[in-house]
Amino acid sequence: MGFFKEFIRAEGNLELAGNFVKALEYLGRSSEVNREVGNKYNEGWTLVNMGVVYSRMNQIDTAIRYYQKSLLIAEEIENHRLILTCLDNIGGKYSMQRDFE
Repeated sequence: MGFFKEFIRAEGNLELAGNFVKALEYLGRSSEVNREVGNKYNEGWTLVNMGVVYSRMNQIDTAIRYYQKSLLIAEEIENHRLILTCLDNIGGKYSMQRDFE
């Protein structure tokens, strides 16, 4: 459990420092490990976090893709909190793009 606590702290510090590339590197590694061990819950939340980082980098289309990937996992595992988070983020990003169709 120590690795994950250190990872979370490092991830947050990197993002706050604006080191988005490094944050995405760690998040990507986390996503891979979660997928390998079958931890869909953490994989879904990691994908949301990656979407947030891409959003902060103003790469809105990429952010939306990560939110949509997370949404698929959230629906599969029936995690309502994650579903709502994904839908809220997707809606917010489309609103930012002024894509109201």
